Amino acid sequence: MANLHSLLGEKGKGKHSKTPQDNYQVAFDLACEQLRNSDLAERCAKSGAVFEKSGGEEGLIKLLFLNQTCEIRTPRMEIGYAGSEEEVPIWAKILIIHYLNRSKGLPLSGQWVTFRQVPGGSGYYPAYVKRALNPLVKAFGSNLKLLIDAARQFGGWEVKQGDAGVTIQAFPHVPLTFIIWKGDEEFPPEANILFDSTITENLSTEDIEVLCQMVALKMKKWAIT
Repeated sequence: MANLHSLLGEKGKGKHSKTPQDNYQVAFDLACEQLRNSDLAERCAKSGAVFEKSGGEEGLIKLLFLNQTCEIRTPRMEIGYAGSEEEVPIWAKILIIHYLNRSKGLPLSGQWVTFRQVPGGSGYYPAYVKRALNPLVKAFGSNLKLLIDAARQFGGWEVKQGDAGVTIQAFPHVPLTFIIWKGDEEFPPEANILFDSTITENLSTEDIEVLCQMVALKMKKWAIT
């Protein structure tokens, strides 16, 4: 499977060098090709999606992603939100197809792990802190109720963790629990995200980091608008 961050790179100076958007498209195309060559009914059954055969080679996959129903029209792999004209960003499309390709359909273990406990998580940890945890602290460290309100916009619910905690169902087999500690005169606010221990049966470590960044920024954007 293509490595998302390795495909991003920086804009080159040569006329033939690819832009980050080009590289996102490469990652998406590779993931789509893998999905096309798989048993779609099996992939949907294991990932918690619904597959509707339209006739011939055409079909429709329906997958819940952050409280919105995504529709993937096969074999063209056109992705949109059901009943909405909102465009699905390319990095979200990549996560959706990666999840469909990878999910093993295992039941949740009920055992929570941190990002550092995910295989390979230490290598991504500095980027994870900068892109996912720091935005959570800045947006909600001084307003815990706002975290709960923001999570509800994405189908989330309050949990008893830290000074404020919420769980958001990112994909059918991928719950994310966001935790904030408000801090005091000695310690600044802190944030963490917990995952069911089956997380890597559904997403790669790199995709987990990208997903956390995406959800954190979506909640932060909602909080400041």
